[in-house]
Amino acid sequence: MSPRLPVVEARTPSSASEQYGCICEDFASETLEFIPAIDVVDSEKKDNAVSTYEHFIHVCTERGLSEQDVRSFLEYQILTDFVLTNTDRHLNNFGILRDSQTLKFVRMAPIFDSGNSMFWDSPRLPERSNCTEITVNSFRKTEAELLKLVTDRSRVQMDLLPSREEIAELYAKDDSIAFVDSILTGYEKKKVLMERFMEKGLPAQMHLKRITGFER
Repeated sequence: MSPRLPVVEARTPSSASEQYGCICEDFASETLEFIPAIDVVDSEKKDNAVSTYEHFIHVCTERGLSEQDVRSFLEYQILTDFVLTNTDRHLNNFGILRDSQTLKFVRMAPIFDSGNSMFWDSPRLPERSNCTEITVNSFRKTEAELLKLVTDRSRVQMDLLPSREEIAELYAKDDSIAFVDSILTGYEKKKVLMERFMEKGLPAQMHLKRITGFER
């Protein structure tokens, strides 16, 4: 959805004998190691007045990464997680790539592990909801609270998002998935919400009461 930011290249199985799923190349190597965000955050003492979000950015910049690059990545990740309804972007599900010899931070690791997406645990939610009350396991408790962290709402190229028909074709490859129409409806609702957010910012109805999860 953005050629400037790292996302793993993934593919679906190519034959009927393979189990349906999504696989990608390993982006780490013997000389380039993945360090999860939780380890980055814990590597330096955090001031109580500073959020975990800002602390993560601070540590990355202290270790040589560009603050603009780190913020751009995190905001892009928040936006893509929103449109895909990925609810599980905890601090082990993203991080940085580090030179295993020098221990120098090289760059943000590509986006990966977005499996808890597309209403995976509540496929019928879009039938009874406007999809603005989604709770998450991340820097904040809700999608709406995460969107408040975004300073550049134009980071996602909406024209690169797959259509309802393209996603329906993908789901048709696995007949074990139930309530596909509801999931597709939810995806379309999230695209509309994203377009409104990109144009006007966070709607008043998305300033929600926090329900579950934890704030970091």
